[in-house]
Amino acid sequence: MKHRSWNMTMIFASAWALCGFAGSLTGAEVAVFILAGQSNAVGFGSDANELPPALQSPQNDILFWFEEGPFNSVNDPGLRINSGDAFVALQFQTDPSTATFGGLVDGFGPEMTLGRNLADALGTQIAVVKFAINATSLAGEWNPDNPGALYDQLTVVIADAMSELTSLGHRGRIAGFFWMQGEWDARNATDAGNYQTNLTNFIQQVRSEYGLPNLPFLFWAAERQPLHVTLWHHPGQPGYGASGPGGRGGLCSSDGNDRHRRFSPDRR
Repeated sequence: MKHRSWNMTMIFASAWALCGFAGSLTGAEVAVFILAGQSNAVGFGSDANELPPALQSPQNDILFWFEEGPFNSVNDPGLRINSGDAFVALQFQTDPSTATFGGLVDGFGPEMTLGRNLADALGTQIAVVKFAINATSLAGEWNPDNPGALYDQLTVVIADAMSELTSLGHRGRIAGFFWMQGEWDARNATDAGNYQTNLTNFIQQVRSEYGLPNLPFLFWAAERQPLHVTLWHHPGQPGYGASGPGGRGGLCSSDGNDRHRRFSPDRR
């Protein structure tokens, strides 16, 4: 986990400039960025002490709403940690049980540098909404076709966060979606083989849910061989890209040592 969040989110922030997103905001809006997925979105194995000094303290200019936890919190939300159904300043998170971050009390995910870099790049008020559960699959727990799936829970979290923005006197607009998930699907040959189809459907469902056909959607892929089959088609291979008709999307990759290797925007 070390350094993954720092390096990747530098690329994520730059991607918004590539998509030409910054110029589409109005000064009265709060740009809401969604971060969702499994352990890499949670920050499993991270240690808040590894954050750069500037991010050790709360980022008071960035709104943050979160709900996350270990795998057994899929069916027991009481095991999750959250921001108390309210926005707080962007900050590392604390789980006294140590279950969320894999034996560590204080941890963080990509939201730290993601939020900081986006806020600095856009020069406007932003909010980060994080919902992630360790060891969960797109074929199973996240599948929008499964009633009560994590997808459905995500929509409730987003609705609650948007409602809270309104109560605070803000007008929120969902401005981008960051997806960090996939390694759990790679444990099963069938799920891995279906991942591109499932992710394409997931992206289309998100965009349809919020009436945002061009919502920027960035996803992450690990550059190491999964247990069964190649999880994702890479640039230059048939089938690369899952952003869907008319959509902005992109792939951010890192190798097995978590060093960023490339960002390839898909702007079809």
